[in-house]
Amino acid sequence: MDMVQVPGKRHRRVPILITPEIGSAVDLLVDTRKQCDISQQNRYFFETDSIDRHLNTWLVLHNTATAAGVERPHLITSSHLRKYIATLSQVFYERHCKVFYH
Repeated sequence: MDMVQVPGKRHRRVPILITPEIGSAVDLLVDTRKQCDISQQNRYFFETDSIDRHLNTWLVLHNTATAAGVERPHLITSSHLRKYIATLSQVFYERHCKVFYH
């Protein structure tokens, strides 16, 4: 496996392990950047039409929550979403184990 480090909170590095399968997919995406009109000078992996040419995750979540008709879209954050997904994953796991093993 390969490891890459991406910037995290407070400029700390966050390690990400890349499996050989994912590495092949990443190589394919890098090789086809020019065909997708992504500038070689763009340092971001996925380009968007934003001013900075990268994904603003807060804005993506906010726009999605607004489009879904959420009453208070400003409360939808990546931290809350991550905790919610972790909770749901645990509930589904426990249900699956109870059904499977009992």
